[in-house]
Order: sequence, then C-alpha cells, then structure tokens
Amino acid sequence: MDFKLIIDPDKDEQVVVTAHRNSPRIDEIKAIAEGKASKEEISGYDSLCNEYRILKFQDVNLFYVDEGKTFASVEGGRNYIVKTSLRDLEEELPNCFERINKSSIANWSKVRAFKVRLTGAVYAVFENGVCEDISRRCFAELKRRYSI
Repeated sequence: MDFKLIIDPDKDEQVVVTAHRNSPRIDEIKAIAEGKASKEEISGYDSLCNEYRILKFQDVNLFYVDEGKTFASVEGGRNYIVKTSLRDLEEELPNCFERINKSSIANWSKVRAFKVRLTGAVYAVFENGVCEDISRRCFAELKRRYSI
C-alpha cells in the first residue's frame, strides 16, 4: 500500500482512497476524514461486583438488549449494563460494529464463524464461544457488504 501526504496551504483539504472494495477499515477512514471519529470506550455497570468499569469498545463482543436493559458482553463472559440505547450506540460505535438483529450489535472483529441451523437460521459464533442469532435481513446486508 502506498501512502502519500501533500501539504499545500493554498488548496482545500481532501482525502482520496483507492481500494479494491469497501471494508470496515475504509468506513473508519471515511469517518475520521469527515470528523465523525467514534469514542473508544463506554462506562458499564457490573451488578455482581456493584461497580462501574470503563469498557474499551475493542474488548466488547456484543451489545444486546434483555428485559429493557442494554448490556455489553465482554471477553471472559462478563456482562455489563450500559446506559445507552442500541440506537444511540450505533452512532457512537466504531465501524467494526454491525447490527445483527433487532436487539443486538456485534463487534465484527470478534466473530469467528457463522453457523447455520437446520431451520436455515444463521448465528454468529464469537471468540469466547458465545452465539447470537443473525436476522435474515441483517445477514443479507452483511453478505452484500463483506462478500460472504
């Protein structure tokens, strides 16, 4: 890959990317260029220890809603309550996060495999072994976007 930086105070700033296909990394570069770079962490509450923790997005496998509360599932199988809705999280999360069903947003970089059930339903298998269903609509979009 070539990298070229030209500094010219007389010209408008412009970012040009030439790539073979779109990818999460390209989306991330676009967000940075447009000034929409995402935060890198979120606060989560651990009800077992009765304490708040700062969770790095890169350590989160999945954000999901259960009984009206939003949770962050992290490595080691711990789940933290976060005070942000999935809709608001979608705007804050890095581009490696993708909606996989109505109540879940997955960290695409933590998905290790896809499995198909006898019924035809597809689910994602994460690094820590956790499985989560992918809706047909979301899977169709993921297939299109990532050439699966």
